[in-house]
Amino acid sequence: MGVCTIVSVDGTTPDVATAKRYGLRYVHMPIGYHGIDRERQLEIARAVRDLPGSVYIHCRHGRHCGPAAAATAAVLLNLLSADEGVAVMYQAGTSDSYPGLCACVQALQRAPADELEQAPADFPEISPLPGFVRTMAELQTAYDHLIQIRKAGWRVPPDHPDLVPLAEARRLEKLLRALQDDPEREMHAADFARMLPASSAATHDLAKALLRQTPHDELTRQLRLVRDSCKSCHTAYRDDR
Repeated sequence: MGVCTIVSVDGTTPDVATAKRYGLRYVHMPIGYHGIDRERQLEIARAVRDLPGSVYIHCRHGRHCGPAAAATAAVLLNLLSADEGVAVMYQAGTSDSYPGLCACVQALQRAPADELEQAPADFPEISPLPGFVRTMAELQTAYDHLIQIRKAGWRVPPDHPDLVPLAEARRLEKLLRALQDDPEREMHAADFARMLPASSAATHDLAKALLRQTPHDELTRQLRLVRDSCKSCHTAYRDDR
């Protein structure tokens, strides 16, 4: 496809070694679901402008942060208008649950050349992240694995033999417990501290159901409860902040 540079805007640590084996350069510029600050906007645009070959920008699911970052670069580099950038995001599947992403693209216009030149150009392969952010990224990975397991009939997926249902549920539960002990938890409102145990309890119930070899419909219901508990916290503390 002619891609030479990969720009990840996700919190997950990039697999730099594999990328290098295929002659690809990795650039790690994480953003949040609330929007993209000006410095990061310019960094992404400069990476697209200055780094070699076609640039592939991605996030975890390819629907929210990744399209927002791509649209941001395109508008700042005068490749798209702000309206066209937002249209690209919706075409990619960006959810209205993240209004900050669309709002920041809608407010953009072409960046002055001198402002772009002042943007950092170190283009890190791996950006340092707080432990809290890393744990959240791992939580999302474990949850995505459980979705794959559900689609495989609550068995080990044939194309992903390393995903053991009970192990992934236990992993998710362990990560949620770790968040309860993370000092950053104290930086949020009391409601945040109350939401974490609820998510942990829902995951614990899912693990117990897997251990009992509960019927698939009940396992799916338990996973839905995990999703809903996480979503309520995201709505309050992540999606538009």
